[in-house]
Amino acid sequence: MTHKMPPPINVIKIRNQTIDKSIFNNKSYKCKLSYNQYKILSYCISLLKHNENNIIKIDIKDYCQAIGLTLQSNNFIGIQNALKTLEQVPLVITNDTTSSPIPAITHVTSLSDNQIEVGLEQRYLAHLEDLTTSLNQYNFINIAFLTSYYSIHLYEICKSWQGRKTMIVDVVTLRQIFALENTLRSWQHFKERVLSKPLEEINLLTDINIEVEYIRHQRMVKKIKFTISTKTREQRIRVNQYIKKHMDSKYIKRQK
Repeated sequence: MTHKMPPPINVIKIRNQTIDKSIFNNKSYKCKLSYNQYKILSYCISLLKHNENNIIKIDIKDYCQAIGLTLQSNNFIGIQNALKTLEQVPLVITNDTTSSPIPAITHVTSLSDNQIEVGLEQRYLAHLEDLTTSLNQYNFINIAFLTSYYSIHLYEICKSWQGRKTMIVDVVTLRQIFALENTLRSWQHFKERVLSKPLEEINLLTDINIEVEYIRHQRMVKKIKFTISTKTREQRIRVNQYIKKHMDSKYIKRQK
């Protein structure tokens, strides 16, 4: 018999963690963060509100379940590697005369099979505090199940535009936002990777709906109109039902 159980309270806490600061600042990084790195770094930073120092502890088992990963050793290793790699991903802080590369994370230490300790670099955190952002805060669950860097970035961008409801953006500007001035040059490739697939995920799994209209000039798409709306109560219920069916069902205990 299958007993449908709600996720453990620790998993629910991770998903409900409030994210109020975007760490996207592509020109500050020498290389682009992976979506797993972005998720875990955002989560780590959100936990600092409850800590007096820059050191936090994470239960990898709970975290994997919170983002819909099966509880297999390779997933545990993947999350640990995403954190450890961040020690070698420098953030370049630039002022008028100098630039200084620093990592976001100072150390990652395994405390047990499931528990790890993460130290965050104070200079990096100070840089985040200096960044101006119009990001509307959101719960971690809204990016937990997104499967690409582009999906997460587009969600945060549109979340920051949510109060305006509509936003018209030049394609050139959007390429700059995603640091894609010299890659994905084909419009069809850009559209598929940055817009079509991310929009599908965002509309299925998050708290907002996004519609786009492609504005053409001489048969070429020059601008994109984004219309952003908050999901209704009924739509949010459907999102939760989808998560229970397709993500949380992996952890349902079966008993005879």
